[in-house]
Amino acid sequence: MLIDTGVDFWTALRVQPPPIPASLRLARDDDLLALRDLAAKAFTYSRFAVDPFFTPEQVEAFHREWVTNLHNGLAQAVLVSEADGGPEGFVSCSLSDGKGRIPLIAVAETARGRGVGSALVKAALRWFHEQGAGEARVKTQANNVPAVALYERCGFVLERPELTFSAGFEANRRR
Repeated sequence: MLIDTGVDFWTALRVQPPPIPASLRLARDDDLLALRDLAAKAFTYSRFAVDPFFTPEQVEAFHREWVTNLHNGLAQAVLVSEADGGPEGFVSCSLSDGKGRIPLIAVAETARGRGVGSALVKAALRWFHEQGAGEARVKTQANNVPAVALYERCGFVLERPELTFSAGFEANRRR
């Protein structure tokens, strides 16, 4: 069964992006609990959230673990937007072969519509540029219209769509 249509976006990093705002910083270990909570609630468009083989609790646990792994070294950097003494959003930055990738980005529901997502994406692009990357990529779900619009506003262009299918198999099925 078709679960999701993902879309991959790409941008060249030829021009130095604007400086990272003071409200953004590298994540610290004491941010991790807040990042885990933010990740657990942020991904309502995730392909896992619409897959009938995953419970809502499993989807939340998956995203909590994903941001934990990114913070603990799976990503080379996790940048945090801070307000009122705590994270209101984050973006993870991974590098490989001179190419940047945003594996995960989230903004708290209470902070959406205020430019936090744009600031995080631009900060990631700046971070990639400072690391010598020549391009950056990000993937989202085609039905995640806010994310698609965000990436396009930040200079990304659609590179390709990708279909995700899911199937369940019974262990001892007889014909």
